[in-house]
Amino acid sequence: DNVSNDNNDYNCRYMELWTHEDILNFLHDKNLELMKPLFENEQQFDGRSLITLYERCQSNSEATYQLLNTQLNYSHNDHLPYLTYIRFLTELRKQLNPIDIKYCICYFRWFIRKKIHEKLFSYFK
Repeated sequence: DNVSNDNNDYNCRYMELWTHEDILNFLHDKNLELMKPLFENEQQFDGRSLITLYERCQSNSEATYQLLNTQLNYSHNDHLPYLTYIRFLTELRKQLNPIDIKYCICYFRWFIRKKIHEKLFSYFK
Protein backbone atom coordinates (compact mmCIF):
# COMPACT_ATOMS: atom_id res chain seq x y z
CA ASP A 1 0.00 0.00 0.00
CA ASN A 2 1.24 3.46 -0.84
CA VAL A 3 1.14 5.76 2.14
CA SER A 4 2.36 9.32 2.18
CA ASN A 5 5.54 9.98 4.06
CA ASP A 6 7.70 13.00 4.75
CA ASN A 7 9.94 12.38 1.73
CA ASN A 8 7.03 12.13 -0.67
CA ASP A 9 4.38 14.46 0.74
CA TYR A 10 2.12 15.60 -2.08
CA ASN A 11 0.48 18.12 0.27
CA CYS A 12 3.71 20.12 0.21
CA ARG A 13 3.80 20.45 -3.57
CA TYR A 14 1.59 22.03 -6.16
CA MET A 15 -0.46 19.41 -7.93
CA GLU A 16 1.32 20.04 -11.24
CA LEU A 17 4.49 18.65 -9.59
CA TRP A 18 2.84 15.47 -8.35
CA THR A 19 4.20 12.11 -9.39
CA HIS A 20 2.17 9.02 -10.20
CA GLU A 21 2.89 7.77 -6.68
CA ASP A 22 1.59 11.06 -5.23
CA ILE A 23 -1.72 10.50 -7.01
CA LEU A 24 -2.04 7.01 -5.56
CA ASN A 25 -1.16 8.36 -2.10
CA PHE A 26 -3.76 11.12 -2.50
CA LEU A 27 -6.46 8.60 -3.41
CA HIS A 28 -5.47 6.42 -0.46
CA ASP A 29 -5.36 9.30 2.02
CA LYS A 30 -8.74 10.66 0.89
CA ASN A 31 -10.42 7.24 1.10
CA LEU A 32 -10.90 7.12 -2.65
CA GLU A 33 -9.42 3.64 -2.97
CA LEU A 34 -12.21 2.66 -5.35
CA MET A 35 -10.69 4.99 -7.95
CA LYS A 36 -7.10 3.73 -7.61
CA PRO A 37 -7.51 1.04 -10.29
CA LEU A 38 -8.17 3.81 -12.83
CA PHE A 39 -4.67 5.18 -12.24
CA GLU A 40 -2.51 2.29 -10.96
CA ASN A 41 -1.35 1.04 -14.34
CA GLU A 42 -0.95 4.49 -15.86
CA GLN A 43 2.63 5.16 -14.77
CA GLN A 44 2.88 8.32 -16.89
CA PHE A 45 -0.23 9.82 -15.29
CA ASP A 46 1.13 12.65 -13.14
CA GLY A 47 -0.08 15.86 -11.55
CA ARG A 48 -0.40 17.71 -14.86
CA SER A 49 -2.50 14.86 -16.21
CA LEU A 50 -4.66 14.95 -13.09
CA ILE A 51 -5.23 18.69 -13.56
CA THR A 52 -6.26 18.03 -17.17
CA LEU A 53 -8.72 15.39 -15.96
CA TYR A 54 -10.08 17.81 -13.36
CA GLU A 55 -10.55 20.49 -16.02
CA ARG A 56 -12.38 18.01 -18.20
CA CYS A 57 -14.58 17.11 -15.23
CA GLN A 58 -15.34 20.81 -14.74
CA SER A 59 -16.28 21.39 -18.37
CA ASN A 60 -18.26 18.19 -18.89
CA SER A 61 -18.90 16.50 -15.57
CA GLU A 62 -21.54 13.98 -16.63
CA ALA A 63 -19.66 12.73 -19.69
CA THR A 64 -16.42 12.42 -17.74
CA TYR A 65 -18.19 10.56 -14.95
CA GLN A 66 -19.66 8.15 -17.51
CA LEU A 67 -16.24 7.67 -19.10
CA LEU A 68 -14.52 6.92 -15.76
CA ASN A 69 -17.36 4.65 -14.66
CA THR A 70 -17.23 2.74 -17.96
CA GLN A 71 -13.45 2.40 -17.73
CA LEU A 72 -13.65 1.12 -14.16
CA ASN A 73 -16.41 -1.30 -15.12
CA TYR A 74 -14.69 -2.55 -18.25
CA SER A 75 -11.17 -2.85 -16.86
CA HIS A 76 -11.89 -3.85 -13.27
CA ASN A 77 -15.50 -5.03 -13.23
CA ASP A 78 -16.39 -2.37 -10.69
CA HIS A 79 -18.78 0.57 -10.48
CA LEU A 80 -17.93 4.19 -9.63
CA PRO A 81 -20.68 5.60 -7.41
CA TYR A 82 -21.61 9.11 -8.46
CA LEU A 83 -21.12 10.45 -4.92
CA THR A 84 -17.59 9.03 -4.87
CA TYR A 85 -16.92 10.88 -8.12
CA ILE A 86 -18.25 14.11 -6.55
CA ARG A 87 -16.05 13.58 -3.49
CA PHE A 88 -13.05 13.01 -5.81
CA LEU A 89 -13.75 16.37 -7.50
CA THR A 90 -14.20 18.07 -4.14
CA GLU A 91 -10.86 16.77 -2.86
CA LEU A 92 -9.13 17.83 -6.07
CA ARG A 93 -10.64 21.31 -5.79
CA LYS A 94 -9.32 21.58 -2.23
CA GLN A 95 -5.83 20.65 -3.42
CA LEU A 96 -5.95 23.12 -6.31
CA ASN A 97 -7.38 25.97 -4.24
CA PRO A 98 -5.81 25.69 -0.81
CA ILE A 99 -7.23 28.21 1.60
CA ASP A 100 -5.03 27.18 4.47
CA ILE A 101 -1.76 29.02 5.09
CA LYS A 102 -0.28 25.72 6.29
CA TYR A 103 -0.21 24.58 2.68
CA CYS A 104 1.99 27.51 1.67
CA ILE A 105 4.30 27.02 4.63
CA CYS A 106 4.56 23.32 3.91
CA TYR A 107 5.33 23.99 0.25
CA PHE A 108 8.09 26.48 1.07
CA ARG A 109 9.58 24.07 3.61
CA TRP A 110 9.65 21.35 0.95
CA PHE A 111 11.10 23.73 -1.63
CA ILE A 112 13.90 24.88 0.70
CA ARG A 113 14.76 21.27 1.62
CA LYS A 114 14.84 20.38 -2.06
CA LYS A 115 17.21 23.26 -2.88
CA ILE A 116 19.50 22.38 0.04
CA HIS A 117 19.53 18.76 -1.09
CA GLU A 118 20.36 19.80 -4.67
CA LYS A 119 23.20 22.04 -3.47
CA LEU A 120 24.67 19.37 -1.21
CA PHE A 121 24.62 16.68 -3.86
CA SER A 122 25.74 18.94 -6.70
CA TYR A 123 29.20 18.95 -5.12
CA PHE A 124 29.46 15.18 -5.54
CA LYS A 125 28.73 15.17 -9.26
